[in-house]
Amino acid sequence: MPALQRVRESMRRTTCTNNLRQVGLAIQSYESSMRQLPSLYNGSFRANPPTVEEEFHCYSWRVSILPQLEQSAMFAKIDPSLPATEVSNESWINSELAVFQCPSTSTPNRYVPDIQSFNKVVPANFVIVGTAARSDYEIIGGAGINDSVGERPPYLSHIEFGAWGEPTYKIEANKLIPVSYRTAKFRDISDGLSNTMLVAERSARPDWYKDGRLYESWPYSGNRAFDNHQAAWAISTHFAWLAPHNGRVNHDNMSGIYSFHDSGANCLFADGSVQFVGESADSVILNAWSTRSNGESVQHD
Repeated sequence: MPALQRVRESMRRTTCTNNLRQVGLAIQSYESSMRQLPSLYNGSFRANPPTVEEEFHCYSWRVSILPQLEQSAMFAKIDPSLPATEVSNESWINSELAVFQCPSTSTPNRYVPDIQSFNKVVPANFVIVGTAARSDYEIIGGAGINDSVGERPPYLSHIEFGAWGEPTYKIEANKLIPVSYRTAKFRDISDGLSNTMLVAERSARPDWYKDGRLYESWPYSGNRAFDNHQAAWAISTHFAWLAPHNGRVNHDNMSGIYSFHDSGANCLFADGSVQFVGESADSVILNAWSTRSNGESVQHD
């Protein structure tokens, strides 16, 4: 039985690798035709710049690459004038797409529960409208570090940005307000495409796992606000949660790269390669791979 289980896991890991390769090819195709990486926040319904509340209701980067993933019929169902969380979208945002899910993942919530509607007049007023299909893969927006990194606004002073561009925020009357979001291009990656991660496994969301064990299933105790995993493949999320401090692989799916594979996780790099990054990789290496222009050139094993 252990031998059979190893064979099955090997097959699942191969499928996961192929999923990320498809995602990588789709991103490269999109960047080639559009001259930029997909935006993290899509849809004409939102104001420009969006409010923080709107960051949880735009269409995600995955929606942008649906045509490149041979999902044009799904893409045609989108009405960009409506929020992704509009109740009329329930029929398709619950569609499970195998390319966004690792077959090794096991989690109590097959779907993301408690999807909330968007109220543009009073953003704090919302109702639960349904569920949404999950994704086990998320972008690497950068690396959360402990020290300030120059003249950036204090809210993002702990983040070194990755391949996906960067937002700016300001704080007025103790409220966080987005100012702008700049998308990025491959030519912005001065560290080299093979040294910069685009997407990695953050499996099992929205449930919270630590070191191979279920720590808490959603909703977390005492918190029914926005899920800071935001695991739905079709829906966007707050940028700061896309640039966690990596710590170490497979430690915590709340704050870093996490999979259900033995001893590591699959990571997609900007050159299109998928590397299996081991649990022994230290935070210095992970942070170097998570940023685009810090002058690091850390080779893969």
